[in-house]
Parts: sequence; structure tokens; C-alpha cells
Amino acid sequence: MLIGNSLYADKLERYFELFPSEQIKVLFFQDLAEDPAAFAKQAFDFLELPFVEEIDYGRKMSALSKSRFPLSGWASKQGANLLRKLGWVNMLGVLKSNRLVRGFFYKPYEQDEKPQISADTRRKLLEVFAPQIERVERLLGRDLSAWRRA
Repeated sequence: MLIGNSLYADKLERYFELFPSEQIKVLFFQDLAEDPAAFAKQAFDFLELPFVEEIDYGRKMSALSKSRFPLSGWASKQGANLLRKLGWVNMLGVLKSNRLVRGFFYKPYEQDEKPQISADTRRKLLEVFAPQIERVERLLGRDLSAWRRA
């Protein structure tokens, strides 16, 4: 499922078949990380909305985290799914952005314990994604060689 959800070329090609290219704006996480305000400005401009200078676009909402106790990740996911079923999506948003609620279920990784991908897995994934990366580059006219680094 993770790989299927990451086949960007397949998904983008479908959108380009259905909609005129001037109605599609593809933004990249790398650009958000490098310059959050410029990233936001691109989105505002595309939507023909005025850019709001007062927002801190670089503010991080949450750090990479892990379950605080063995079933906390599962419990929070079940609760989120229940709120969605009840139609309480706004409440879910409030709870997910609340530091106390997040802190109950999750704790930030220490710098030395962040998950790492093995070299072998990275190599295998690059083999799977290489054709997708090439197609995305052609579709968008953007160099994505950084995506190929092993």
C-alpha cells in the first residue's frame, strides 16, 4: 500500500488526463523545507489568493514522534477513525493539533533514535521508483535527481 500510494507519476498522469495543466499545481516537500514562505506564496498565487505575511510559515506543528506506550498509536488511530465516522472532523483537527493530547499518545524521538532505512531497502525502493521519477521529471519539467540518491 505504501508503494502504491507513492507512484506519483501514475497519479499525476491521471490528473493531467482529466484536467487542463493550468489547473494543476504540484508542490514539493523539499521546497517547503527550504523556504516555507515561498512555498506558501506559490500556493496562494496559484489559488489567486492574497498572500498573508503575518503567518509564521516556518513553524513546525509537530516533531517526528513515536508511541508513548505500546498501544497508544493504535488507540489514537481508532479514536481518529471513530471521530471521522461520526462526522467530527473539525474536532479531530483540534485534538490532533493540541500539544497535550499529542503528548499523551506520542513522544518525540531523540536525535539518535530516529528510524533509519537500510541501504539494501533504499536500493530496492530506488529500483521500484526510478521509472516513476523519470516520468514525473518529464511531466513537470523538474530535475528530481535528489530523489535518486542512494
